[in-house]
Parts: sequence; C-alpha cells; structure tokens
Amino acid sequence: MFTRSAPLNDRSRYHRRSGFPGGRLIMLLTVCSVVAGCRTTPHLETPPDEHPLLPHLLRDRSGGFSVRMPASPEVEHDAYETTQGVLRSVTYTCEHQGVVYVVTYHIFPPGSIAHDKPEHQLAAARDGSVGSTGGEIISDQVLEGTPYPGLETLVRVDGGAYRTRIFATDSRIYQLLVASEEEEISSSLSSAFLNSFTFESDASP
Repeated sequence: MFTRSAPLNDRSRYHRRSGFPGGRLIMLLTVCSVVAGCRTTPHLETPPDEHPLLPHLLRDRSGGFSVRMPASPEVEHDAYETTQGVLRSVTYTCEHQGVVYVVTYHIFPPGSIAHDKPEHQLAAARDGSVGSTGGEIISDQVLEGTPYPGLETLVRVDGGAYRTRIFATDSRIYQLLVASEEEEISSSLSSAFLNSFTFESDASP
C-alpha cells in the first residue's frame, strides 16, 4: 500500500497500471487547462522571496531542486503501480496572468530506467507529451552545460503553445513547462522561470 505524509492543500492519487505510462505521465493535461482558464490553489508552504519577476521560491528537498515561480503553486502527488514497482510523481502548478507554470518530477522504481540512454529517455518523454496533446514541434534543442542531460522543446497546440525543459537522471525525469499563448511562452518571465531551476543535491538517489 502506498502511504505518505502530505501538506494540507496538496492532492494525492494512487493509480494501478500494468506498465509504465512513459511520456504521457508528464502533466501535459495542464496545457489543455490553459485554454479552459484553470485556476490553482496557493501552496501555503512555499515561502515568498524577493525577486522582481518571480517572488516565490520553491525548494523541494526530496526532489533535490529549487525553482522560482510567479505565484504560490499547488502541489499534487501521484503513484502508479506498474509491473516493475511503484512509480511516483510530484507536480507543482501555478497560474499567473493567463500563463500556467509547471514543475514535475517522476521517481521510477529502482533500476527500471538506469540502463536506458538519457537521450532515449528525453525523446520518449518529449514524444509522449507531444502525442498526448496532438501538438506540433516548433523547435527542439539539446541543453548544454547542465548537471544532467536536458532537452528544450517548443510545441504548438490547438489554442496555444507550450515550452518545456526535460532532464533525465538515473532514476528520475524532471520537467519544467510553460503553457499559454505562443507569444507568452517566450517572454522574459517564462525564460526567467526556466532558468531559475537549479539542482541542489544529487537527483539520482
């Protein structure tokens, strides 16, 4: 049985799956929610910090990263039972002035993806998310100078677009995502959000 201690305002779900969901696990449903005008509940445990564009500092010690966001995020925990063990994911989401910002990471069962090449993991996550939204890739580039292999992709979808960065470690997949109108996802605020993401400890436990 999957049990966990959760913040007061988070949402937790447990799912049973016969295999790995792959890229579809990444929270691209958020992209569709942008067009519908979704609203999120502030995550009260995220402390504010001084920053001209991104006043909220989110630090996830279990995830081994920090990132700045324009508003206080909501957190959601999911667990998926697979043939190789339980896959867990943690997702932070906030909306600010019609733009949705997402940080999510997936913790795979020990050894389940350790032997996959990072470029294959990144491509699978990208292709799964693009396929799940019926999107069209506008640009795609490998990130250089990052602690772990990374990929940045710009995708056009019906009613908008999203820009995402994906990182692959031995046991986790991390994704940052900005979704809105196409001109908004390349704004200075969107870039500041993506660039603020920092690995603070070993992300491959």
